[in-house]
Amino acid sequence: MAVSESDPTQQAFYEREWEHITLGDMPGKSGWRTLVPAHDFVDFVEDLKKEVPTGRVLDLGCGGGRHAILLAQNGYQVSAVDFAAAAITQAKAGAEAAGVSSVIDFTVGDALALPYAADYFDVVNDDGCLHHIDPRDWNTYVQGIARVLKSSGILRVKAFSKHCAYYEQHLKPDSSSQWLHLAGSGYTYFFSKDDIQELFADRFEVIKLEENLHTQTDDKRFFFGVFKKL
Repeated sequence: MAVSESDPTQQAFYEREWEHITLGDMPGKSGWRTLVPAHDFVDFVEDLKKEVPTGRVLDLGCGGGRHAILLAQNGYQVSAVDFAAAAITQAKAGAEAAGVSSVIDFTVGDALALPYAADYFDVVNDDGCLHHIDPRDWNTYVQGIARVLKSSGILRVKAFSKHCAYYEQHLKPDSSSQWLHLAGSGYTYFFSKDDIQELFADRFEVIKLEENLHTQTDDKRFFFGVFKKL
């Protein structure tokens, strides 16, 4: 995960989670607690290899490193950032076990203050980071990604949809907010398709934007987007 350090409650939650997680070896209902890459991400990498066979990739909110490791195994030079130091510790151990630690640069950092040079990456992957960022910080998030991504570079985003039972379960009867505080964790934003399109419209071309259920659950629905920097 990676969100602004201005949200200490959310950051503290993920630090505690990562300090006590033993990552599984099978996909589960909460996929980020596993070493296994998500099926949709495996498909994305297969498609990516046809368009961008080599290059630098940023894994934004890398968590335990499952997607960074898969990218490295497919020949990419990977930078991976997460604001939870405990997550980076686990990710480094996973990369070492997989034999790819030499081609992944793991960094404790903030998605809203990316510590990378301009026009550095060919691809940026965000698998579940955006929906934990305060809407007031969205412009900073987009500008930061656009800065570090090369012209015509590829951005992949996975973010919660408001069209899912999980959202309805957490929505208070007297509220219509899409930015919800989930008990025991932090805030999550549940997107509409218009939200996604408007957020990236000025800087990115939409290549693909699909709304699908999570492969392991029947209550969590996400938007899966692939964008090209203008």
